Amino acid sequence: MDFKILGLTLFSAVLGSLGQINFKIGADNLQLTNIYSVIKNYNLFIGVFFYLVSTVIYIYVLIFSELTMVYPI
Repeated sequence: MDFKILGLTLFSAVLGSLGQINFKIGADNLQLTNIYSVIKNYNLFIGVFFYLVSTVIYIYVLIFSELTMVYPI
């Protein structure tokens, strides 16, 4: 396996973890009294952004390597 693919896979996993952490922080601060409190909760949006970037990187990695090699990482 190429070191570039390995590095991108690990980076994707780290971004996914950061997305989960931001979702947790955002969920703890979430107040469902009105829609504006959800929109102002920037941790939710940061979590979505990290998940989105992580998914795009993971798809890019899957183009150049096999799933059986990448998934266990």
